[in-house]
Amino acid sequence: MNVVDKVNSFLEKWSKNGESECRGFLLPAHLNPTDPTSVEFLTTAYHTLLFSVMRTWVPRSSLTPQSFVDFVQSVLVSLPSSSAQSRPIQSDTLFGELLVDIVWSLDAQLDELAVDAKSIVATPEHAAQSSDLHKATDVKQATEKDKDLLVDVIKRLLFVGITSVAVCRERLDLSLLANVGLVSDRSSFEKKEIRTRTGLFYKQNKFNLLREQSEGYSKLCVELMSSLGPAHSPEDGRPVDNGASIEERSRIVWDKIVGLIGYFDLDPNRALDIILDVLTVNITTHYSFFLSLLSFSPWTGPVKWSPARKNSLYIPPASPSDQYQGKSLDEVLEIAETSSLSQKGLNSVPSTSESRVLAQVLGFKFAYYQGPDIHEPAPKNLYLAAAMLIREGFISLEELYPHLSPSDTDMDPYLKDYLEQGQQKIADAKITQLAMAAPLESTTSTSKARPEPGEEAKKNSDIKLPNQKAALASALLSVGALRPAFTILTKFPWFVDAHVELADLVLRVLKHSITPLYDTTFVLKERNPSFTQPRVRYGSTGILHTPTRKSQLTSVAPSPPGTVATEFVFFFPDWSERVPLSTTFEDLVDVIEPLMSFVGLHISRDPLFVTKVARLGRSQLMSTAPVDPVTKKPTGEPDPLNPVRVFWFKLLRTILPTFPTSHPRECRLHC
Repeated sequence: MNVVDKVNSFLEKWSKNGESECRGFLLPAHLNPTDPTSVEFLTTAYHTLLFSVMRTWVPRSSLTPQSFVDFVQSVLVSLPSSSAQSRPIQSDTLFGELLVDIVWSLDAQLDELAVDAKSIVATPEHAAQSSDLHKATDVKQATEKDKDLLVDVIKRLLFVGITSVAVCRERLDLSLLANVGLVSDRSSFEKKEIRTRTGLFYKQNKFNLLREQSEGYSKLCVELMSSLGPAHSPEDGRPVDNGASIEERSRIVWDKIVGLIGYFDLDPNRALDIILDVLTVNITTHYSFFLSLLSFSPWTGPVKWSPARKNSLYIPPASPSDQYQGKSLDEVLEIAETSSLSQKGLNSVPSTSESRVLAQVLGFKFAYYQGPDIHEPAPKNLYLAAAMLIREGFISLEELYPHLSPSDTDMDPYLKDYLEQGQQKIADAKITQLAMAAPLESTTSTSKARPEPGEEAKKNSDIKLPNQKAALASALLSVGALRPAFTILTKFPWFVDAHVELADLVLRVLKHSITPLYDTTFVLKERNPSFTQPRVRYGSTGILHTPTRKSQLTSVAPSPPGTVATEFVFFFPDWSERVPLSTTFEDLVDVIEPLMSFVGLHISRDPLFVTKVARLGRSQLMSTAPVDPVTKKPTGEPDPLNPVRVFWFKLLRTILPTFPTSHPRECRLHC
């Protein structure tokens, strides 16, 4: 149904019965003014009716402003009423806004026609074309008359209460408002509008700076430090308080922080910077409080981190044995991460503009340590804080990555330096003690030429930026954020060779991943407690009781060996949640082998893992050969094309070269 044609047909017979037919045509749409279809229908119909009042497009107008307003008033009166009395004429908000929008649209069209007509009249080259000039003059005069008609329509609508003054002032142009009389002084109103727009779009917000007004920031620091609560348990690194208590305390602290920002006019970004500083200092003992606190802030977007889900010991969900079969490493890590999030009732949330603010403030902290006057590296806890925020979804690696040094294009000199250091180590290994001994015959000593001062100054001036990307990859592996960590290692695989601590972290992941398959394949004996307990000592007074080891949280991963009196525990016990667990032979192909490709020959740094892999390989290779059921000995040659044998022979190319680089004592201990 063409609404415009239908309304035009009513206008042609308006004086007869067209008005009543048009009223009946519009009433159903008025009964449901919130429906988008009804709104579109009414907009088109009333635009056509008001169009007929104008003389610019219709020289012989069908309606006058008074007849148009009377018709609108009659339609509103005809609407059904819920009361027994007749329905009073009231200002319908939605319908009044619709009429004001239609008036604004027609006013904008008249302005465009008037500008075009004035340009034609004012341009000299059009003077010779008398027809165009005469037509432009007529259009100019018609638009001026229609402007007056629109003013008359608005006045009448306001008088009967169909539209409101507030809506007209909000949506109509200033010239139309001045003609209607809704603006008393047009010049002063224009000046006020300019000042308001300037203050809204161009005026910079002023906050109290830390160096100028430190009271508010000092109260912020005191509030944070006094509300930390008890430290995490040194036994397992988990919070001592229950999750509900931590969440309630962090919510109260956040309300106080908002009050401090408002009362002392603090810069919100500077307040966030201070919160991150306090988090960095206390990350090993109070990270759960700060993650809960940041989840209440607007800087993390829709992410809501609840410590209640973190207090309980993580139990891996029961998963199908073939969930990783035929998947790439990225898909395997994504499945493990999704399974961990769903187990805790969480979902991955895309990054928002709020999380980008958090990433930028954190990126500025990394940029500070890239300055030429800063000769100290970024603290390890800062990398751990960034890695934890990435792991929990507060920020993404893509948002923080551009702030790290060096850029991807400037990474070649770092690789070149690593290769040169390797060549230098090879050259130093060739120099034996005999070659370094003094000569047997007396020879004239020749002094080496001293390096020129210019060369030393050149070396000192050539200071390279710290490799923050490798350090962040190490922190990501430490807290178990595997996908972003392997994203960096996939782009720069030589990081594992240049920074061997990355190899230790990948081996920690491999050892945890292979444990379920190893435990189900071999029956493990209980370890003799005498191996882990110190021997009894005797003194002059009798037996000397050895001190019990005290647990201590550490940010170093893997956890360093304990001492006589201290047992080190990694502060983040949930790092293993997103590690894909291997339970079948296919998982060795899809999980273990891709992860081992990052480590290469560095698997010799963990003889226990090498031992587990070798035992699994021996067990599975023996299963491919035919065995006598009585003697349990092989009775024939195995199939060389067996997939198990093909896989293990390929894996042996990585395992066998590691034995010459392993320490012989460690190999004997684990064999």
